[in-house]
Amino acid sequence: MKHPWLQRLLRWIPALIMLQTLYFKFTAHPQSVKLFTTLGMEPWGRIGTGVLELIAAVLLLIPSTAVYGALLAMGLMSGAIFFHLTQLGIVFDGDAVLFIYAVITWLAAAIIVWQRKQQFLKLFSPLFFLVVISMAGCNSSKDTPMLAINDTIPVTGMVLASAELMSAVHPTSGSARILKDGDKWYLALENFSTDSGPDLKVYLSSNLSAAQFINLGALKSTRGNQVYEITGMPSLMEYPYVLIWCQQFAVLFGSGKLNQ
Repeated sequence: MKHPWLQRLLRWIPALIMLQTLYFKFTAHPQSVKLFTTLGMEPWGRIGTGVLELIAAVLLLIPSTAVYGALLAMGLMSGAIFFHLTQLGIVFDGDAVLFIYAVITWLAAAIIVWQRKQQFLKLFSPLFFLVVISMAGCNSSKDTPMLAINDTIPVTGMVLASAELMSAVHPTSGSARILKDGDKWYLALENFSTDSGPDLKVYLSSNLSAAQFINLGALKSTRGNQVYEITGMPSLMEYPYVLIWCQQFAVLFGSGKLNQ
């Protein structure tokens, strides 16, 4: 192999970048916590990403497994670059170092995969058929319906709290109101819109990570006016957030903080 020192450098650079960021993830450094809180993935996203980056770095440092580590690193950095471009910004918390690290790691990993494409194809060609079969078996009917609905909102209800819904991982908009009508409480979503997805739920939550929550049921539709009954009379100080939450994959689609 030509230029063995260059091959080592291509493996070491992304591995060292990922290893040095593990300190910040595993020690709950404020910047790392802030980043994953912004994405609605704190703490599971921070810890899970750290574990995967550790695995990728170890695989990269071993020549015989470098292509597998590079593939994992490309996947992780593709996610990081996507979130920087869509939610976090290239400059996050005052600098662009995290974005630059992600780009460098992705490029180095991509070169490794390209150079070892025969090893890559030998590994994954038998799996391609299985992936196609498993994808064909997915049941799209489990996704939230997209047809707009128009539930009847109690017009005589007293407004206890309200919130404007904002996007998280998926575009989300509309407003939310907590209404008291007689001895019953309701959550009303008005002019609501979000993306379709599997296993979407409506939560009243203690925070954006759904650490503690009240499940109001499955999201009825991705559009329209919707009403959900709230069992009991929970403390809105304890559960100040309305979340549109993908329960299957623990992903925050959108949220709103209630103002009383």
